[in-house]
Amino acid sequence: MYQTHFTEMTENTIKTSKNLIAGIISIILILCLFRMQYGYYTFVRISCFILFLIMASFYKINSLWSTIYLLLAVLFNPIFPVHFNRFAWNIIDGVVAVYMIGQIVATYNTRAIDKR
Repeated sequence: MYQTHFTEMTENTIKTSKNLIAGIISIILILCLFRMQYGYYTFVRISCFILFLIMASFYKINSLWSTIYLLLAVLFNPIFPVHFNRFAWNIIDGVVAVYMIGQIVATYNTRAIDKR
């Protein structure tokens, strides 16, 4: 009984952590759609790189989600930056932000179904 309760608590903590990180990434990327100083984009690369690596660590190593987050980390990596024009980055930032918001919504919908 104790172990089951502990497992549920751990799963809820992981879901909450994923949602928090997804929310932070969404806010950071939505702000990229506005004209910002160059230093902000460096902050975006560093923070998104770290946060996507953390998101990948929540999943099994060869899972689809882990691969997606690792590819996003490579895309946003600050060490060997990928260069696109501003329009392309706006599309990438918008799509990733919407995806992360969708993940939060899907998690809350799953929680609501699980409580029934």
